[in-house]
Amino acid sequence: MDVDTSDLQRCEDLWFEDGTIILQAENILFRVYTGILTRHSPFFKNLFTLPQPEDAEQHDGCPLVKLAGDNAQDAHDFLLALHDIEYVPLPLHTVARC
Repeated sequence: MDVDTSDLQRCEDLWFEDGTIILQAENILFRVYTGILTRHSPFFKNLFTLPQPEDAEQHDGCPLVKLAGDNAQDAHDFLLALHDIEYVPLPLHTVARC
């Protein structure tokens, strides 16, 4: 089921046209790669092994996963650390919030 995302915005530095999954944190969308997420995150590895319902939410042909309880900035920092080899480490105040 394709979801209306007109009230949401893409995170341009974490929106890959060939990405395989779209994650939503607050009103921000991230189109990233399931392979990278499963390699570095046991949570996502387990999530992607679960069978998905036929009417699962999708956007642009990709599964849409809502990250309930995660704010957009924390999700951005986490995903950027996984997807950008030149990423500068998180500031201490960001790490302390986790």
